[in-house]
Amino acid sequence: MYYRLSNADDARKMGDLAWRPFNDDGTPDTAISPTENRYEFKEHKFSASDLTTFTAFQLKITMTGTSSCYPPIVKDLRGIALAV
Repeated sequence: MYYRLSNADDARKMGDLAWRPFNDDGTPDTAISPTENRYEFKEHKFSASDLTTFTAFQLKITMTGTSSCYPPIVKDLRGIALAV
């Protein structure tokens, strides 16, 4: 999982900004075991701290699977940005 941030003062287009991986390598906050079947979904959490101020963000998901017959599926994606 990757993210990129933009603020109102940045003159660059969002598409020109570099993607940054969560947790330095794109992995979730805690390791999650793979599902046993295609009808089971598991929650993955990604968080980042000490970010620069921003007014917009984008998320990018990269997924892998073991069978092209059953590609990875995303269900109920949520992106939440909190000012703490």
